[in-house]
Amino acid sequence: RAKAIQDRITELGQTFDKNVRDAGIQVAFAEAELRGVPEGVWKNAKRDAEGRVLLGLDYPTYGPVMDLAQSAAARERLWRAKQNEGGQANLKVLGEIAKLRLEYAQLFGFKSYADFTLRRRMAENTANAKRFLEEVRLAVTEREKREIDELREAKAKDTGKALADVKFERWDNAYY
Repeated sequence: RAKAIQDRITELGQTFDKNVRDAGIQVAFAEAELRGVPEGVWKNAKRDAEGRVLLGLDYPTYGPVMDLAQSAAARERLWRAKQNEGGQANLKVLGEIAKLRLEYAQLFGFKSYADFTLRRRMAENTANAKRFLEEVRLAVTEREKREIDELREAKAKDTGKALADVKFERWDNAYY
């Protein structure tokens, strides 16, 4: 049974990767939304029926848009498309992988796949890993808050908005 589970997990991993690779997601942008992004990234890209630039989620495109596009809305649309790469099909794949990993760990007397995986590592078990992660969280929280405040200040200055009206979003990170 353990071999059958591992084989199925391998198969599901390949399916996951294929879903991401073959999704062919393209996000449409008006040229003005790509202000700040080097023309070499988008100038020769395909266009939709409305003349908008169609960009994929591959690194040579994704990185420069997230780093350089002045439009927060453009960055958000591309970021959301990347986060959903593989779509609902991959959520089902991940669900099945999680169930199989739990069954696999239980075959060997472990109550979770995390405990099974950590048994030969420095953390040894999930309790130790959680304790360590909590120590890290406590150590970095204040600095993280300060850094986010600095990034919010940069965004407020860039957008001309009052600091109180500015929320720093995940798609703002690379740009600021």
